[in-house]
Amino acid sequence: MYPLLRITPNWALPTYLVVISLTYCLCIYLVYRRAQNIKAEKANLDVGIALDICLAIMLGGFIGARLLHVFYEEPGYYFEKPMRVFQVWQGGFVFYGGFFGALIASYAFIRKKNESFVKWADFFAPVLALGYALGRIGCLLNGCCYGRACTLPWAVTLHTAGVAPIPRHPAQLYAAVWELGVFAALLVLEKRKVLNLFVFWIMLHAIGRLIMEHFREDDRGPILAGLSISSWISLGIFVYTAVFFVRGRQKILAMAKGS
Repeated sequence: MYPLLRITPNWALPTYLVVISLTYCLCIYLVYRRAQNIKAEKANLDVGIALDICLAIMLGGFIGARLLHVFYEEPGYYFEKPMRVFQVWQGGFVFYGGFFGALIASYAFIRKKNESFVKWADFFAPVLALGYALGRIGCLLNGCCYGRACTLPWAVTLHTAGVAPIPRHPAQLYAAVWELGVFAALLVLEKRKVLNLFVFWIMLHAIGRLIMEHFREDDRGPILAGLSISSWISLGIFVYTAVFFVRGRQKILAMAKGS
């Protein structure tokens, strides 16, 4: 793996932070172009608000991802020396912490602007899926979130401190490929004017995350009943979205019978 991008013999950049930074830049550009295109179709959508929501997502996501890692995965390490919390260049972020942090921050901003959260959530869903997929490429290069040992032809060997250099499942790539498929599916659904894209995204993401977690072997904090915290959150999201769609279908059927 390539955890550092060597610029000079004495200076290097963390690969993960470079990938995440470039991913943010690409996603902001896509949001800008998508907002412009939708506005050109005379839809009620403001480009400036779209970019402001990007900022809310970045800030809320960054803080949430860091806090869940600090307080759940490695609390002892940070309580010993609290200043380590601010050493973000050394890594230590949890996606679901970032997801809920971004969700809270963006929801608060959108409501403050008296805008529809559902409308904006559906607008951002494909971009979020793409951003997650590219972020997992950063995990692969960094050597984190690694998989269990295997002898499959596509196994990868990590050269990360404290990790045995043996062939392993490329769990990061499994997640990236799945999410790229989700990204493509969301674009198709969006083109067909399907509603609740955001709910579709979190449901499909939860399924992909459960698959990825099955193959992972890295330390993810305390394990509850054999499952990581991310697996439990994914199960909760899947159940919630499944109930959402079942109830929605029942409501449509009831309306059809009533007519």
